[in-house]
Amino acid sequence: MIYQCEFINPINLGTEEAPDWNWENIVCEEATTTEIFALIENPEYPEREFFIEKTFTYGDFLFIFLITFGLIFLIGEKIFKFFWNDNVRY
Repeated sequence: MIYQCEFINPINLGTEEAPDWNWENIVCEEATTTEIFALIENPEYPEREFFIEKTFTYGDFLFIFLITFGLIFLIGEKIFKFFWNDNVRY
């Protein structure tokens, strides 16, 4: 079950030099899973179900961009070395 919680009224349990923040009230409601999450069910093993988040964050974009950039660089390096190999002796 997925809950969406709202933290209300932060209070400092420590000192100003070493703050230790906590929340006075927490209000949680069951989140609607149809908007943000997709339920993936296994027909053979129904207990093996899980949720996938359907949003795309900046972190996801950055990760995919870096992986793509790295793969393009590696493929380009292999092609360059295949056609212009400096270690060939005539």
